[in-house]
Amino acid sequence: MTRDEMLAELRSNVCDVIFTKKNGEERTMHCTLMESKIPKLEAAETRRETASDRIVVYDLSKEGWRSFLPETVETFAVHKDTFVEVTTCKP
Repeated sequence: MTRDEMLAELRSNVCDVIFTKKNGEERTMHCTLMESKIPKLEAAETRRETASDRIVVYDLSKEGWRSFLPETVETFAVHKDTFVEVTTCKP
């Protein structure tokens, strides 16, 4: 799955992203870029600047902005209306 495909899904859905952090730890993030799912105060807040290769998302579990590198994603699951579409990103 490409960076652009991930961004497109995040803009219109809630997703579960499983990725490897810099320290080697695996992390699961329940996140989105859907304005309707982001609290108004958070949506109005300026997001921190990150390198352009990172994807910045709103983490619904941590209730704050987080980021990840697309190349570290192991699994990308998209929550659709009646099902979850799962993409394995690493062989």
